[in-house]
Amino acid sequence: MKNNLATFHFVRHANVYNPNNVIYEHVPGFHLSEKGYRQAEKVAEFLGNRKNWFEKFNSFTFDLSKNLYSSPLLRAQETSAPILAKLNLDMVQDARIVEARSVIPGKPIPKNIFKKIHFARNPFRPSWGEKYTDILDRMLSFMDETSQKETGKQIVCISHQTPIWVLHRYFRGKPLWHNPGKRFTPNCSITSFVYNFETKKLEAPVRYFEPV
Repeated sequence: MKNNLATFHFVRHANVYNPNNVIYEHVPGFHLSEKGYRQAEKVAEFLGNRKNWFEKFNSFTFDLSKNLYSSPLLRAQETSAPILAKLNLDMVQDARIVEARSVIPGKPIPKNIFKKIHFARNPFRPSWGEKYTDILDRMLSFMDETSQKETGKQIVCISHQTPIWVLHRYFRGKPLWHNPGKRFTPNCSITSFVYNFETKKLEAPVRYFEPV
């Protein structure tokens, strides 16, 4: 069974310095805040002190991959840095686990996106950004390809709120559409999936950690 499996630990990036409260999405130059740097150090310490937190997912035990996979965006790279150092891992960038795109990058975050008629004309797609189905497709493509290269491994991945939440909903059998204000993926939280790349299903329930 282990030959068909890999465990993915998706870490959402740390807190971003964003004093103007804008949608930073793919906009360059958004560094972590001081709080974010502390969060990244803490999640690295958590992973480093608990290499065996990668212990067991039901009856499955895996070695830690030597690679850390990260979104190419700056905030993900800066979150990755202390984890790379603590666990002595190699960085692999993969654009498939990047943040979702929106129609208003660099603009102030709407207080209630559902009151913006243009944005909310189709919340199931959603109309304000990248399709949920497209996000899911690229995340699953990443998991399929990576799990076959990293069979029997535990894999740390630094990604973003929306892609992680879309995966979470998919594997729990829930609709991909949702209220963006109710996503449960705080900064530096870890959402874990034991993935069987032959059946395209999970071999254990979704696990969630909040080490920061």
